[in-house]
Formats: sequence, C-alpha cells, structure tokens
Amino acid sequence: LGSAETLPGKWITTDGFQKRDLVFLAGSRDLVYTQESSVTGGMQIMRMNLESGQVVRYFEKDPPGNREFSISKDGNVFAYNVVQGLSSRIHVVSSAVEATIPKLGKHPWANWPAVSPDGKQVTFVQGARVIYQFDVIETPGRQRIRRLSIEGAEHSDYWPRYSLDGKQIVFASNRDGDFEIYLMDSDGLNQRRL
Repeated sequence: LGSAETLPGKWITTDGFQKRDLVFLAGSRDLVYTQESSVTGGMQIMRMNLESGQVVRYFEKDPPGNREFSISKDGNVFAYNVVQGLSSRIHVVSSAVEATIPKLGKHPWANWPAVSPDGKQVTFVQGARVIYQFDVIETPGRQRIRRLSIEGAEHSDYWPRYSLDGKQIVFASNRDGDFEIYLMDSDGLNQRRL
C-alpha cells in the first residue's frame, strides 16, 4: 500500500494500542471506539475529538472492560458490552432507563449491541449464537426481550446492525455452512442471505 503519507485520509492515532468498534457521534466531531488499556491490557471505551485530537475515557469512573459501544442517531440512547471475568452483559442507558440485560440461556456472555436509529430497541447477540432484541421502553402486553434468530437452530448469528432507517437489520450467519451476510426486517421476519 505504500507509506502512511501516500494513503488517502489522515492518521489520527499513533500510540500502537489495539482499537476497534468505531462509531461517529452524530452532530459532533467526535469518534468513540474501544481501545486496549495501556495500564491493564483490558478494553475501555474512548472518545476522541477529531478537531483537537483530545482523547478521554468515555466513562470516566468505569473500570476497564467496557467495549462495543453503539448509540442512537440523536445520541440519547446508548449501549455497550460490560466484561467481567469470563462473562459479559449488555448495558443500556437512556434518559428513561439504565439497565443491564440479564443472562439469557446457558451462555455467560453477550456481545455486539446495536442501538436502533430511533433509540427504541437494542439488538445484541447472546452466546455468540442468538440475536435478541431489547425494547428500551417497556410496552404493556409486549415482551421486552425477543429472540430474532430462528428458534432451535444450531448455527451462529453475529454482528447485527440496523439500516439507517431502522427498518432492517443486517447480520452475519453460518447457517449455510460458512459465514455470509444476511438481512432481516427489524422484527426478525424475512431473513434472507445476501
């Protein structure tokens, strides 16, 4: 590819620590990402202002172990993965609720939260296999947590992300023998391989 000077764009970090899960914050010049901690080697969520270059921890008092940040379009609802030892949970924060989604099934870990653009749902993966959806605000007569992956299937569904209008969810699945990209409606219907 050539040297960094010949590549398009601009190098914005040079510390050498692993970074991932990049998210632009709408209406700002800020980038949020997960970074390997320089102290513990664990992961923590960082926030960088792209104009000044200033980098701060997104959650000033939280211990390292948070990762996989996702946020609604208006910035009022966000979710992230809280890792503690060999387990992890999805933590959701809005003006109306702050909740940690409970363990579902036998697997001790949850990953890859995705907040819908309108902030009404958070989709995530439990046990690196099953996609669930969590309603940020409880609705009477509706299940707050719903399974979106096919019931009883033995495959793995990974990395859900909402379309810009929130009507569809794209995800990866190995249901056909290897990992491919799939699409479904935001209610889990019409699952199909792309």
